[in-house]
Amino acid sequence: MLAAPTQLREVVASTCQPLLKLRKLLELLDTGLRETVVAWEKRRLQAVGFTADEVVHLLCALFEPSEYRRDAIARIRASAW
Repeated sequence: MLAAPTQLREVVASTCQPLLKLRKLLELLDTGLRETVVAWEKRRLQAVGFTADEVVHLLCALFEPSEYRRDAIARIRASAW
């Protein structure tokens, strides 16, 4: 017996969400600081499950301390819900 369409959507969404987040993470590893902040502000990162803390930790891991990084982190925290 086939699952109801609603059940099927739930299963696909729960399975695909981590994969979408992983794919976005791989993209972020190749982007710059500015592009990452723009993706956050356009809610592209939240759409795949990233939290503000995760993005801030990622920026700290990828970019050296600088005024630009501090500003980027401030913008992310300011726009976090």
